[in-house]
Amino acid sequence: MLSLLPLAIYALLAHDFHFSRTDMVYSREGTWQVTMRVFTDDLEAELQGVRVDDGQPVWLGDERQHPDAAAWVEQVVVDAWSLEVNGLEAPCAFLGMEVELDITYLYLESPATDLPSVITVENKLFFNQFDDQVNEVHVEANGTQKRELLTREMPIWTYKP
Repeated sequence: MLSLLPLAIYALLAHDFHFSRTDMVYSREGTWQVTMRVFTDDLEAELQGVRVDDGQPVWLGDERQHPDAAAWVEQVVVDAWSLEVNGLEAPCAFLGMEVELDITYLYLESPATDLPSVITVENKLFFNQFDDQVNEVHVEANGTQKRELLTREMPIWTYKP
């Protein structure tokens, strides 16, 4: 009976929905500053699939974090995310991450682009892992703000600010 206690506690603490939020801001310098907020446990589960499997769980944000964890996160994010501005690819560089208990912040930035007239965003993070995953994207550009919910069925969004 005691062996089931950790599983029961985890089930109570685990979230029942799979959601991320991405904020994109077009800066004065002409770059896109991107902040993704994801559930840490979802990201840890996603990383389990990209690392060398030694049977050990992936941990983020404490002394158990593997030295290669940031590189694994970068691989997952770069594979799942893309941005086009005015029909041209704007590859975003992974700048790093911050783990705050159950939420992890992922930071990206694009090279400078022209003033956007059309933006196409693809965010398929966690779609292979969770059928109900929703990735909300907020865009702030040209004095306008807009948001869209991306799903496995609609992982790409085109917006004209």
